[in-house]
Amino acid sequence: MMIEQAKAGIPEANEMLELVNQLRVKIKEYHEALDLQSKISQLSSPDERALQVARNELHGGPLRRDGQKPNPILGGRGKDYLDEAEDLVSLKTPAAVDPLSKLFRAYWPGREELSRDGRRRISRFDERSITIAVAVVNILLAMVLLVGSISSLYYVKSAPAILGTICGFTILFALSVGLITNAKRAEIFGGSAA
Repeated sequence: MMIEQAKAGIPEANEMLELVNQLRVKIKEYHEALDLQSKISQLSSPDERALQVARNELHGGPLRRDGQKPNPILGGRGKDYLDEAEDLVSLKTPAAVDPLSKLFRAYWPGREELSRDGRRRISRFDERSITIAVAVVNILLAMVLLVGSISSLYYVKSAPAILGTICGFTILFALSVGLITNAKRAEIFGGSAA
């Protein structure tokens, strides 16, 4: 009805139709902003080591003992942007964050080189090598637990010793899954029960 009145040349109907069109544009922009905010909220927080490297680079080195930044590259309010980790997101999907991968990343030997300022040495390594090493450790541990439990049950004859062996290997399996992978409690319980 309003469209027909606008076509008939009624000024109020034309104004109302123009307002409806503006409202449609604003609602579309609002929905796009909501969609973008939803996608941003699904991004993961940055890796602690990567965040520390970025902080050291922007602060001009590690923080002093008194908590002061030695030689910040940025000035004004910008020099504090990396201080709150919960305000930051990682655009790249994080690598595996299971405890074994974290341990390997902390001590993995890499190719050393000088930083851009020439004052510090940094170490770089291929992330694939850590993934392969973690997979090998997981496979070896699974083999040891499987073969060890079967062969132990073959040699044990008394009922209490069999029950103790089963309990022991179940506990070892649950510990290995809990400490080496990033499985949740329910997954550990389900795997141990099976």
